[in-house]
Amino acid sequence: MDVRQFWMTWRRDIVRGAVLFAVILTAGLTISNLAGRARRGFNLNFDGPDAPELAGPAAPGDTAAVWTWTGKVAPKQSVWLKNVNGDVAVEPAAGDSVAVVVTKSGRRSQLRGVRLVAVPGDGVTICALWGSGRNHCGAAGDYESGSLRRNSVRVQFTVRVPRGVKVDAFTVNGDVTIAGASAPIKAQTVNGAINAQTSAGPVEVKNVNGSVHAAISGFAEPGNVEVKTVNGAVTLELPAKLNAKLEATTLAGSVDTDFPLTASQGILPRRFRGTVGTGGRTILVETLHGSIQVRKLAPQAPPAPKAPARPAPAAPRATS
Repeated sequence: MDVRQFWMTWRRDIVRGAVLFAVILTAGLTISNLAGRARRGFNLNFDGPDAPELAGPAAPGDTAAVWTWTGKVAPKQSVWLKNVNGDVAVEPAAGDSVAVVVTKSGRRSQLRGVRLVAVPGDGVTICALWGSGRNHCGAAGDYESGSLRRNSVRVQFTVRVPRGVKVDAFTVNGDVTIAGASAPIKAQTVNGAINAQTSAGPVEVKNVNGSVHAAISGFAEPGNVEVKTVNGAVTLELPAKLNAKLEATTLAGSVDTDFPLTASQGILPRRFRGTVGTGGRTILVETLHGSIQVRKLAPQAPPAPKAPARPAPAAPRATS
């Protein structure tokens, strides 16, 4: 077989292998770069060290293992949660105040090197700051973590958020869980799993090395939906009655969807598109190495009507 015949016979497999190798190499370099940035400390929108910081009750004791903060945040305002090494968990609050409990774990001698601050501004930003060098916590999520070198302390955020308050949760090495939200949410990690649920989207979820699960039972604002990871499976649950342009893309994995999507032409990546209902907002679901599931949420049953109160029985009448 000469070179021409060999090329004509095997060109599709050669092209496919070359594309796959290039994409995997790019993904590996991306993950390596992000991991390196995480070790050095993320620098996010640095705007100077002069923003006001409201310390929580435990802040003066830097060696304290538990830090707490409580404050009122109005509906449609936001809570930004900024961490680097540890999980972030968000739950619904019963009242109108945000309640934050942060637990530091690790060598007691290193606890002093991590401090927690709260900064007001159209809501509140809660940050974990490492070291005493270039670290910063500013309003509206401005964050520079500082250096994690020689400090392995893990920081666990547990936050209760009132109804209607937006959530923006970020960490690098840890899971992000947002349960029972009732406003638009954002969640991001580099190495961990994300599980985010809201009754009033849209949602923006981004991961690098880990699975992603997002559930949106309704929408409160316009805006697109992005649910993405590089290395991991993606599951997105959406209302059965939906108006959107939906696109699901994976390089190495399957796509299983309850909505009518059409596969695009070509070998790689595997891309499925479709207009659901009357169209409208764009919903993007992506992974590089993993499978995708897009599911319809079961319609929520209306609350059962309250039974009418029964009249109290009449008191027995005395007889002579």
